[in-house]
Order: sequence, then structure tokens, then C-alpha cells
Amino acid sequence: MDWKITGEYFMGCTCKSQVHWPIDGSMRDSNGACESISVFRITEGFYWDSDLTGVKFAVLNVFPPKLSTASWVMGIIVDEDASPVQEAAVEAVMRGVEGGPMTSMRGMIGEYMGTDRGGIGYLEGESLFGAIEGRGSFTYKPSLVDGKPIPATSAMWTFADEYKVGKSQGRITAFGRNFAVNYGEYGKFSFNNEATGMEREFRPSRISGVYGRGTFGKP
Repeated sequence: MDWKITGEYFMGCTCKSQVHWPIDGSMRDSNGACESISVFRITEGFYWDSDLTGVKFAVLNVFPPKLSTASWVMGIIVDEDASPVQEAAVEAVMRGVEGGPMTSMRGMIGEYMGTDRGGIGYLEGESLFGAIEGRGSFTYKPSLVDGKPIPATSAMWTFADEYKVGKSQGRITAFGRNFAVNYGEYGKFSFNNEATGMEREFRPSRISGVYGRGTFGKP
């Protein structure tokens, strides 16, 4: 295994639905699409000989109304405390350039807005709080049933096999985008260059067969 990262993330986006993308094209913001910000904290990880433990980063995504039509937009912000090597490792992992579950989605990214640096806060408490220096902040609070967070699985696009749905509040201004978040989720992730979890979900044949033929970029 050449690299592996495990940790936790929480996300806020403009969607109105409490179940994130159960089917292709189910997003519900005022424009019929989705703008999202996800903050990650690596609790344990390595990339070849480089230690990634403790690195924080954020990923901004803009998704079209129908996921399978590709044309996704993506940008990465790496915490200012990360070394240049750690920054390069995060970019390689999240862009899927060296294997792992992100590789199959490379062809879906129509525009990569680049990798920036900035201080990233990740605070725990009754709710989770994420702040990106100069770009805004947001909170996540889980939705509860009988006092317990609501779990969700098998969404078309998420960073964990199982995650907790909830509400987010805040505003993000980054990479020329400016949006307020509404839907939220929290999960624990584990990625490595041998993993295939999200690749199963995003095979073009699966999307075409279940949801109708889409337009797919080349890997």
C-alpha cells in the first residue's frame, strides 16, 4: 500500500433534501444544482514516506443538477500548517492521480480550480465548526430521532459508506463562489490506493443502467 488516510469530515451544501442524492439528479437548491464545502481532518495517514497525520484540508465542489452529466467543479484548500509535501499528497489523493476511490471520478471533473492554502479550523462540541481563513465558516449539527443521529448509506456521492445527516449553517466565499449552506453531513473516511468503494458507485455502466445514459468524461 503506497498511501492511506483515515479520519473524519463534515460537509455543508446548498441542497434542501435531508437525504443526499439517493438518485441521480435529486439535488434541491434554488438553482437546481449543488455547491458544497467539506472540511477534513486526517487522524492517521501516510503518503509514501511522508506522514500525513493531523493534516486538515477542505474541498469545494459544484455539482450540476444531474450528477452523471459530469461537468463537476472542484477546488482544494490545504491548511497553512501543512508542508509542501503534505499539500502535494492531499492534492494527489483527492484528485485521484495515484489510485484509490477518487480515481474513477477524475473524468467527472470538468473544471479544477486549483489548490490554495489557508488556515483551517476544525472544532468539536455540541455541533461541529469549520472555518477557512478569509473564506468563511459553517457549523454542522446532526438531525436526531429518539435522541440519536440519523444514519444514511449508499448515496451516489459521499466520502464515507455510512454518514450522519443533519443541518449546516454558514457562508463560504472561495474560488469565486459565494454560497450559504443548508444540508449537512458527518462521517469517518478511510482512503488508500487499493480502495475501490466509490468506484463501484460511479461505474458509467451502473449509472447508465439504473438512471439512464449520461455524458461521461474520460479518465
